[in-house]
Amino acid sequence: MTKEEMLQDYKQWLSVVNNVVTAFEDCLPGLLQEFNGGSLVEQAKVMDHNNGYSILESASSDSVFAGCELLFLRMEQHDRWPEIIETMIPGNEFYEGESRATQCPELADHIMMLQEYELTNEEKMAIYSNGGPSIADWFDAYGYMENSSQNNIESYNAPEVSLSI
Repeated sequence: MTKEEMLQDYKQWLSVVNNVVTAFEDCLPGLLQEFNGGSLVEQAKVMDHNNGYSILESASSDSVFAGCELLFLRMEQHDRWPEIIETMIPGNEFYEGESRATQCPELADHIMMLQEYELTNEEKMAIYSNGGPSIADWFDAYGYMENSSQNNIESYNAPEVSLSI
C-alpha cells in the first residue's frame, strides 16, 4: 500500500464519525466514570496543576477496581513518566518500548505520515459536532477546536447528573 493509499484509507475511516467515537469510547470514558474522574476537561486542570498526571480512586466499594488507584498520565508529557512513576511506585523500573516505526522500519514513512497528519477544519467539525459528549470533552480538553480548550477548561462546570457510558 502506498502512502497516498494509506492516507486516503485513514481519511475514509475518519469520515465515519462512529469509527472515532467507538475507538475513543471503548476505554477512556468508562475509566473516568469507574474512577469518578469527571470529565477530561476537569482532569486537564488537575494535570496542569500536577505537571502531567492525576491520581483517581475507584468510587465504589462494589467495583472490580475497589481499593485501586488509576494513575492518569498526559501523553504530551511522556518525558516525565519515569519520574512520576518512580514517585508513585518507588523502586519501579520504567521501560519504554520500541516505537511502531522501529518495530516495522519498512513502514516508518507511512507511520510518520499518519502521525504528522493534521485534521482539516471540516474533519474536526464533523467529529466534534456528531461525536457526542465524550468526544466534545476530549476535543475541548486537548484544544482540537480553535479557542475551545482554554475557554472550556476555565469555565467548565461539572454537570449534576451522572452519565453511564
